[in-house]
Amino acid sequence: MSSNTVALTINNLSKEIKKIKGIKDRQKGKYLSDLDRLNEQYKDLELPDYFTTQYNQLNKKGNELLRDIRGGKHADNVANDIPIYIRYLKASLMDFEGKTNNLKYYLLSFYLTAALFMAFTPQFYGYILPLIFLVPIFLGVRGCKKKIYKWILYEYECNTSSNYDSSYLD
Repeated sequence: MSSNTVALTINNLSKEIKKIKGIKDRQKGKYLSDLDRLNEQYKDLELPDYFTTQYNQLNKKGNELLRDIRGGKHADNVANDIPIYIRYLKASLMDFEGKTNNLKYYLLSFYLTAALFMAFTPQFYGYILPLIFLVPIFLGVRGCKKKIYKWILYEYECNTSSNYDSSYLD
């Protein structure tokens, strides 16, 4: 399956971002450079058939963002939605290329350290400390299952660049 519809949506989105007046030029330049780079990557991408639902949803979110921009939604709201869509594009690209397989090692190490913490902490600090940490551990496991974009982007950036910039993770 070809990925031309998302590439077309990205192209239209970058044209509309150039027209927005309420976004700072520095942010606008960052968004445009990210979208141009993603547009080139999505043009050359061939998708397996089992990613069609994810691909269609990605295209749908892009069209919704285009509708919001063209509909005159406030620039602050659009400025918040654009980086979210760019993160979706980056995470989906990694799924489509099969680069998320390395994520399982991070997940396994998180599960292992959480289990060891729950097992060995009571003998040194009592039973209240593991009970307090049940909520963060539960949230971490839930986040791992949902593949939070920070995990995926961290893995991608560490494997592809030598100068890692973690400013977008904050």
